[in-house]
Amino acid sequence: MTEKHVDIRMMTRHFAIKNFPQNYEVLGEAVDTVDSLVDNYVIKRLNEISGLVSSIHYTDLKVFSQNSGHLRVVLNLAHKK
Repeated sequence: MTEKHVDIRMMTRHFAIKNFPQNYEVLGEAVDTVDSLVDNYVIKRLNEISGLVSSIHYTDLKVFSQNSGHLRVVLNLAHKK
């Protein structure tokens, strides 16, 4: 994903998260932000629906929304389950 979105790569860094599905990468600005958003509940649910979610993007930047946060989830409609 980062190859297509150079701006994201410049603003974030990769985070390795224990038990996180291997087919996803986690990008974030700070470890405390990633830890507060990607907890054990999220990891468990993503493992249960592995392959269904193509990407999840959460931001609190006002560029995307006037609200305090903006969440975008892209689903893999070719998923078999």
